[in-house]
Amino acid sequence: MNKYYCIVGFFGTLLFIFSCNNQKDPFESDNKKPEIKIANSDNIYKSELTDSIKLGLNYDLSYKIVDENIIPVRYQADFGDSIVIDKQKIVIKNYQEGLEKVYFITKDPYKFEDTATLNLYIFKNLGPVCNYTVSRPAQYVSVFQISIDASESYDKDQRWGGKIVEYKYKIENNSPVIASLNKFNYIFATTGSKKITVSVKDNEGKWSDEKTIYYMVTNN
Repeated sequence: MNKYYCIVGFFGTLLFIFSCNNQKDPFESDNKKPEIKIANSDNIYKSELTDSIKLGLNYDLSYKIVDENIIPVRYQADFGDSIVIDKQKIVIKNYQEGLEKVYFITKDPYKFEDTATLNLYIFKNLGPVCNYTVSRPAQYVSVFQISIDASESYDKDQRWGGKIVEYKYKIENNSPVIASLNKFNYIFATTGSKKITVSVKDNEGKWSDEKTIYYMVTNN
């Protein structure tokens, strides 16, 4: 009789253990899928972000995770261990020129996960853009005088320290004049349509495309 109760007790204990293991975590049904979003310097958080960075500079991101738990972030990228993830900051460095896709993944204890994607375009240098106007100055010594104003020219990577350092002014068939000033005055000898060409150079030595304006010089 005692042996019978021992056997029943043993199998009862096993049944209890297995039934406990098969029970669902009561919090799992209330669990929500986590969300991760990333933002650059504009602080607008998105699940997918496209941005660019000049080669050699560190790229900083911030991130937010919405979840009931404190959960870590991992990443998948092509350029190895060049990403540092802090509590709410991500620093990317040692990348190569071209397009890099980085996936930031977070997973909660119930194996629900979410991913934020960064499309990062890395470039060595973006060329400058030449913009200018031609007019007769308010104060002039001759009605044939013109003023070229190229102050609206800009470097496309000025966000990363790029700037215009030189201006090339070419009037008609004369030899070009290269100067550091964004304004240039010239006095023609005659009236008529005059060809004026300007280009600009950035601090990495790249010249913009030339831009040409035909300006009508009058004696009025």
